[in-house]
Amino acid sequence: MNDRIRLLQVSALVCASLVALAFGILVTFPQPVVGIPEPSVVVRTGIPLLRWIANVCAIGAVGSVLVQVLLGEAGRDRAPALARRTSTAAVWTAAVWTVAALLGLWFNAAEISLRQLRVPVGGVLGYGGNVSLGLALLISAGSAGALTAYSVARLRRPSLPPDVGFLIALSGLTAVSMSGHPSQGEPPLLLMTASALHVSGAALWVGGLAITSLIVAADRHALAVVLPRFSRVAEVSFALVGVSGLLLAAARLTGDVTPSLGEAVGALTQTGAGWLVMGKLACMGLLGCTGAYIRAAVVDRVARQQPTPLTVWAGLELAVMAIAVSLATALARPL
Repeated sequence: MNDRIRLLQVSALVCASLVALAFGILVTFPQPVVGIPEPSVVVRTGIPLLRWIANVCAIGAVGSVLVQVLLGEAGRDRAPALARRTSTAAVWTAAVWTVAALLGLWFNAAEISLRQLRVPVGGVLGYGGNVSLGLALLISAGSAGALTAYSVARLRRPSLPPDVGFLIALSGLTAVSMSGHPSQGEPPLLLMTASALHVSGAALWVGGLAITSLIVAADRHALAVVLPRFSRVAEVSFALVGVSGLLLAAARLTGDVTPSLGEAVGALTQTGAGWLVMGKLACMGLLGCTGAYIRAAVVDRVARQQPTPLTVWAGLELAVMAIAVSLATALARPL
């Protein structure tokens, strides 16, 4: 796959994801409350957009590190150029993730400040130190910054283990997700654990597929090593995302992790958030079908280094995943 085709693929995925994000923002846009000053449109739309940027870059960073782990030391030694490309991808995605998290901290502080985006640095730091979401954003930004530094170090010393970067990335990714609705629901410990598993599974699944199809697929020998291993990761991730997602959706829509059928149907069909949940369920159904086909018809042929339609099917899966990520971003508490 040449760079021009890869750029077109990424551009199409970004456009599809942004359209889904815009739809999600519109159907969940909060109604103004009488007597409470409303934040500016820039702040209200900037918060979910920054969260989307942070989410996408975090997923890319996790996927880049995951592929390095799946290659193994022997694989990285046999394909040093590929290992370097994945490390470079980790550097750039983690760097943008850092900036997006810090800007998200500023915008969230501005949302509750009468001075809006003119909120002073002290006010932003106070938000970060005294509000759970602000602290989570600081942790996320710190983890992303640490991952950036570690990935740069790995470019200079490829012998450094990628596993360390993997742990750093997941810690930063889960911080924000656990500070929103899960921490305020009942039971909080169960929901926070489910949230951590949900975002970790999604990042491994989506990020791993993205980096595998966009970077690794050009090297048939490396792909024969990475894809079968990633397929097993994807199976576990699919199960984690599905089960934890149902639990979180029930709590998000009804306030109860075990709602009755009538409550669940009503919440799904009568609220904007319910529509987004149904959209995510549809995406999961499609991904289950395409993933099963890839495992049955593509993975074994890739392992034997035979020609396959992997690019087409992976592109379809990534398009559906991009929509699902945007719907999840709109569903989450603003960043």
